[in-house]
Amino acid sequence: MKKIIKKMKKNNSGFSLLEILLAVILLAIVVTPLIQTVYSSMSLNKKARIMMGANDVGQSIVEHYEAMTYDGNITSNDFWWPEQSNGYYYDGHITISPLFDGSNYQLYEVKVDVYYKPNNDPLKRTLMATYKGSMYSKLED
Repeated sequence: MKKIIKKMKKNNSGFSLLEILLAVILLAIVVTPLIQTVYSSMSLNKKARIMMGANDVGQSIVEHYEAMTYDGNITSNDFWWPEQSNGYYYDGHITISPLFDGSNYQLYEVKVDVYYKPNNDPLKRTLMATYKGSMYSKLED
């Protein structure tokens, strides 16, 4: 019996409760900053995707108006439109104002403000980007 007890004491190679507790504490100390870094990275990535979508929407609207010849049919300075880009919802405000009144043509400034709407909620909007472009109107001779 004494031989068996001595053999059991020699083969006792498991971890004690204190060693396991210290390992868990060290693991928590190391993993916590890593989790915070991953969360921060995910948050910045989402903001970048939202901004990229706003840029896409703003540029496409400005390019659309720059390709047009102003014929006077656009009478209001306030246009609102719903857009979706990268899975996010946007709307915008377009302002058209005269820049130059020449003898052969008139030049207009097109200003586009793009707003982000979280979850397509019209009450919550955040201005994300502003773009400016120009369009012209040829006067009849």
